[in-house]
Amino acid sequence: TDPQTFATTLAQLSALTVPTTGPNANQPQLTVSGLAGLNLIAEYSDNLTTWQPLTSFNLTSSGNTILIDTTLPPAARRFYRLRLP
Repeated sequence: TDPQTFATTLAQLSALTVPTTGPNANQPQLTVSGLAGLNLIAEYSDNLTTWQPLTSFNLTSSGNTILIDTTLPPAARRFYRLRLP
């Protein structure tokens, strides 16, 4: 490994669930963990080529934030990623 090259995980999608009951039934819930206070953008894609913003957010003081994708059409499939602004 090049000593000038390093990798660090500032944030990650630590869980993706789709509840079947309750007020958010059938809407993907993304749990993001990482450095508290970090500003991020969550994006989604239906084809891994074109990415659309889902939301911008700051990680909470606990380091975990739950995002709910209310834009997903019924029976659709989606990919998600996080990026720095």
